[in-house]
Amino acid sequence: DEALILFLEMLYEGAENINVVAAYLTDEDGRARPVGGGMIKSRDAWVRHIRDHGVPMSNAGVWVRPNPCAASGSGKDGAVTDSDIQDHRFVLLESDSLPLEVQLALFAGFKLLPLSAVMLSGGKSAHAWVRVDAKNAKEYSEIARRLFSALAPFGIDPKNKNASRLSRLPSAIRVIGRVEDGWQRLLWLNPGKGKLQEQDLAY
Repeated sequence: DEALILFLEMLYEGAENINVVAAYLTDEDGRARPVGGGMIKSRDAWVRHIRDHGVPMSNAGVWVRPNPCAASGSGKDGAVTDSDIQDHRFVLLESDSLPLEVQLALFAGFKLLPLSAVMLSGGKSAHAWVRVDAKNAKEYSEIARRLFSALAPFGIDPKNKNASRLSRLPSAIRVIGRVEDGWQRLLWLNPGKGKLQEQDLAY
């Protein structure tokens, strides 16, 4: 899928490791939750994999961690944890409470936020990646805290503060929990917009 390959090539360096998770379990309410360590490959290896085998798929769709990580995860069953993150590049924004049309309008209206990518989850939400380029985990935590504090009045979910949070992999398709065709469609890609500045948090 050329959209996914472009996404990977624009947002990551060739040797950076990216974690993709397709395994899942379903809750009592039927919602799918990602489990396990998934697959970790370099950006270049993922591009080759997609060209040779296509986009990873599962009935629950596919997840990706926005931030580059170590070659292996240190968590349960090899899951990537916050301590495995090697570049604190993106903060994930989403809302489970707002209608999708409102979410997209909000993301379009956040003119000061350097949104590198926006994709549909295939379900009821969209995911927006804010470029922050924090120097370390401590700075990332402080930026995320201030960012979510500023955006809380708009209905943005504050739970995505940790650097190893999973987002949705563009171009995958989900069946469980899908809305319409379940396509995790890439809507926006702007790798050159810069990073979040101090004054951008002064709402």
